[in-house]
Amino acid sequence: MRYATVILDQDERAFHPIAHKLDSEPAIQRKAIHSIKLVDDDTIALLGEIEEISTDTEKL
Repeated sequence: MRYATVILDQDERAFHPIAHKLDSEPAIQRKAIHSIKLVDDDTIALLGEIEEISTDTEKL
């Protein structure tokens, strides 16, 4: 089995337009990238995880 370390670096543009929208939403934070697969047509399939950050500061 072979292993590789992949470093993904993005500038101001996100990987995908939806990712760009998520980056501009303060209540959502990227949590993890679980899988990156190279598809036969030389594109990449990426499985990521996001979580919602509570912005409610009101005490119950």
